[in-house]
Amino acid sequence: MVSDVLIIFGMDNALRPFRQTTATFLGDTLEEYHNFLRFYQNMQKL
Repeated sequence: MVSDVLIIFGMDNALRPFRQTTATFLGDTLEEYHNFLRFYQNMQKL
């Protein structure tokens, strides 16, 4: 187990794209993320 904390270091200009991140999804495949989005869309319809 790594931990429940992710620490990213780098120069300010390299970190700029990550500063506005509000969610992170981890998975073994892109299909897992796709399935999550499909589930989330279905929940929005309820």
